[in-house]
Amino acid sequence: MAAFAFRPALTHFRTAVADALDYAAAQLARGQAAEALGEFDEALEAYRTAAGLAAAIASRWRRSPSAWDSTRSPWTRSRAPRRRGAGTR
Repeated sequence: MAAFAFRPALTHFRTAVADALDYAAAQLARGQAAEALGEFDEALEAYRTAAGLAAAIASRWRRSPSAWDSTRSPWTRSRAPRRRGAGTR
């Protein structure tokens, strides 16, 4: 992809991370855009920040696995349990 496409993307991701410092996906995307443009110092900083945020999120998941249990999801709870043999002939 041409470098001119990365310039507006980098500007966008810089704004995104300024608004939400803990947004790991935006940090990663900022690093990728900066790397594509040859701005390696900014890319390295963004990658390190994204890695730190991802590690913090993983740590939270390990400490509280029940918070991520799919059986406790509000979407799962709202569905009626399927009866045995329902929908089969």
